Formats: sequence, C-alpha cells, structure tokens
Amino acid sequence: MHGICHLEIPAHDLNRIQKFYHDIFGWDTHAFDESYALFKAPTGPGGGFSTYQKPVDNPGFNFYIEVEDIDATLAKVKTSGGSVEKEKTQISAEFGFMAFIKDSEGNMIGLWSAK
Repeated sequence: MHGICHLEIPAHDLNRIQKFYHDIFGWDTHAFDESYALFKAPTGPGGGFSTYQKPVDNPGFNFYIEVEDIDATLAKVKTSGGSVEKEKTQISAEFGFMAFIKDSEGNMIGLWSAK
C-alpha cells in the first residue's frame, strides 16, 4: 500500500508519444480513445499518456527511467523526435549516471544507469 501505482505523461499527439516510448524503451501501449492511452513498462508502475494536460518541460519533480546504456538511449532519442537536454553525467562511483531528455511532446524525463 501507498506506493506509486500509476503515472500519467501529458501528450499533444497520442500516436507520436506511443511510438516514441515504444521505440526508445520498448513499452507496450494501448489507446482507449483519441485522448488517452495506457502504457506498460517492463518493470515498475504502468501508466497512461493523456491529452488532458499540457506537456511539462520544467516540472516540479522528475521521474527517471532506468536504462541499460545511457549513451545508446540518447542516440535513439536524437533520431526519434526527442532531444537531449543534459548529456550523460556521473552522479558518483556509487550511484551511477544520469541524463535528461525531452520526449516527443516536450516533457522532461530523467534517465538513470548504473554504468
């Protein structure tokens, strides 16, 4: 109880955002209608893409997606309609690496990897 159970990511274009997250992270998606689609990530909570809210490029909080290889993920982002906002940066030897991207809709998203 009391854990995060669902995330919503704002979108302008449901088809475009579903393709972006599928192509970059392999997420499965399912559109309900023209304004909402569910996503299922391989681990962690699932959620939805919604056109009810505007995408956020300077959020009050961030969520991070764990990836195996940040460099490879950043290369995919650059060719899939997103942008790299902060290149791969070491947090520390103990805590790994992070980067920031904007998705196809302009949402700021963090990436994290142990290596």
